[in-house]
Amino acid sequence: MPDRDKITAIMRYALLQAAQEEDPYVRQLGPIHFVKYVYLADLEYAKHNSGKTFTGVEWTFHHFGPWSPLVHSEIETALIPWGAKKQTLQSAYGEDDYIRWSIDFDEGLCAGLAAALPIEVRHAVAKFVHKYTNDTSSLLHYVYATKPMLKAAPGECLDFGVTIPNQIT
Repeated sequence: MPDRDKITAIMRYALLQAAQEEDPYVRQLGPIHFVKYVYLADLEYAKHNSGKTFTGVEWTFHHFGPWSPLVHSEIETALIPWGAKKQTLQSAYGEDDYIRWSIDFDEGLCAGLAAALPIEVRHAVAKFVHKYTNDTSSLLHYVYATKPMLKAAPGECLDFGVTIPNQIT
């Protein structure tokens, strides 16, 4: 059963990690970034917990990458009551508008969230947010090459058991 509180905690922690970046542009995350950072948190947790994800989300191979409609639907619920700023921007390519979220960094909030997250989740989120921030292309390139994605076909559920060290796959 998916745990919405854990999904919320990861999203909030990711946004606070982005808020620490020097460049104001990269402090803003979009919906695809939140979905992928929750996926990467689950992936890292699974490596240390016999293939079990932290959030309990059932991830599927959708189009080219991991997807969870639940995670995507939780973004506003997680961020608006918490004081995150939502900005809708017009696409320069004539496509749909896109959304970016931001928040001012708060050390107390960050410390509280960090204390509520397992160390492997906390480290994964911080590492990946600081590495990719809102660089969608690089983030997706990395995510698409993760073991659960490489072992699945479009439409299939992802198996996080393939991440267990020393497991024959």
